[in-house]
Amino acid sequence: MNSQVNILQGIIEKQFIPYIQPVIDAETERLIGGEVLMRWRKSDKEILTPEKFL
Repeated sequence: MNSQVNILQGIIEKQFIPYIQPVIDAETERLIGGEVLMRWRKSDKEILTPEKFL
């Protein structure tokens, strides 16, 4: 199976997990936004980071 098919299958099976990381202004210490870090849980023992699946 090629990568695109694997990723599509992972989406269908809800294997992608979003981790939300806040972005804080260093001067004011206020929350100014956030970024989503995506992980792919391929199995109970394997979680892939984007550099491994993109």
